[in-house]
Amino acid sequence: MNMLNLDYSIIFVIILIWLLMNILNKVYYKPVGKLIQEREQKIEKDSRKMESTTKGVEEKTRHIEKVLSDSKKESMRIREALIQKGEAVREQMIIEARERSKSLLKRKMEELEQELVKAEEQLTQEIDLFSDKIKDKFL
Repeated sequence: MNMLNLDYSIIFVIILIWLLMNILNKVYYKPVGKLIQEREQKIEKDSRKMESTTKGVEEKTRHIEKVLSDSKKESMRIREALIQKGEAVREQMIIEARERSKSLLKRKMEELEQELVKAEEQLTQEIDLFSDKIKDKFL
């Protein structure tokens, strides 16, 4: 009977261990395993989302850098065009100023020429008058 008793106790221990394993499996291992699996899925989902966001940010950064580069090139082109336009305007103003000064100089020279002619005529008349007076005094 002792042997039988021992056999029953081994069977009883095996049943208890099996029962404990089933209870632990249902109460602890499966819920914890489920939580671990859900957490791993959430981490994987967040990782994919972060990669997607990173790619979006990198893409937007490249776009912004391209727009900035294009803007710099455009501003340099506009600046050069304005400098050239300013130079052309300056040259035109210089040419116009030279033309005006030439015109003014020509007009003043003509006025001086006319005054010189008038002065010569007046002197000629005065010389005639003086010569007549001198003749009258000596004769």
